[in-house]
Amino acid sequence: MELLHRVNRQKLCRAAAKCFNEETAVSSPSGEAWAPASPVYPLLVLMEALPKESRATVLEAVSDGDLDPKEATVLFIACHDACHRSRIHRQNFLSCWVDSMGGDCWGIDFYTTAGSGYAVNIASEGYGDAARYSILGMWRPAEDELARSACVKAAYAAHWNEFYLPPKLGEFARGLQPLWLECLEEVLRQCPWHWETIACQMPHEEEIRPGRVEFVRSVTGLRKERVAEMYREAGIRIRPAPEETDAPPAGKNAAAHRKRGRRRRHPDETAEEDGPGYRLLAHAAPFDPDSARFLLANYCYALEHISSSQRATDVD
Repeated sequence: MELLHRVNRQKLCRAAAKCFNEETAVSSPSGEAWAPASPVYPLLVLMEALPKESRATVLEAVSDGDLDPKEATVLFIACHDACHRSRIHRQNFLSCWVDSMGGDCWGIDFYTTAGSGYAVNIASEGYGDAARYSILGMWRPAEDELARSACVKAAYAAHWNEFYLPPKLGEFARGLQPLWLECLEEVLRQCPWHWETIACQMPHEEEIRPGRVEFVRSVTGLRKERVAEMYREAGIRIRPAPEETDAPPAGKNAAAHRKRGRRRRHPDETAEEDGPGYRLLAHAAPFDPDSARFLLANYCYALEHISSSQRATDVD
């Protein structure tokens, strides 16, 4: 938009620098990371860098849909990193949505330049146009995964409740793993009383789908035998599905086959029998990393695959 060219870039850069200073730095094993206590709203910062006579016009353009707040976010990052907007790359980190007529969606994206990475929150439409896009954190260098992890975990734990991110609310959600699981671990480390809610999302026999055990194993890094053992600790016996047969047996064996109640299954499918042990795992989770990651991986799987008739429960 032409109005954005009126921005005083030096003023915008100074304002951006104030958002990521020593006071907002978080500990990182390598690189640098920042997570401000209050979200940075690029459009509002940009307004301060515009001539006063242009501000009302910009707000009107946003309200009319002629200016996407995302453009202000990209401009903010381009000025702060002294790069062209075409050099900014976006990657989805977390998507949350609801199964409704409005189809409301929200979540977190990563915006990266050659030097830095930014965790950008896209709030639901109820937050208003000016506040829909906000920057929750920044890390350097952009390719440093440890710095990114430190930034995103701190930012997620600080703002999950404010922006209705899991475990606050989420009928459906899908995140970049295993970083999303690490963010949830940090939330539960700070708020351990929510483990009971996570335990309530654990699978029952009717919720079993092919691939759940493999998902839990791959996300947690636990051996498949250990994953099966933890299901058993929860009172759920996992057994490999019988191999699929081409046709049911004929003759005198047919009745016995029907009596046993076998059904044709995919070879990778597993079956679980529900048990009461998830709460025991939830009590152990604050002290046992295996239990924590096991429960959270099942929780993530549920948010990705839960049917519209089985709603995730609001923590509050």
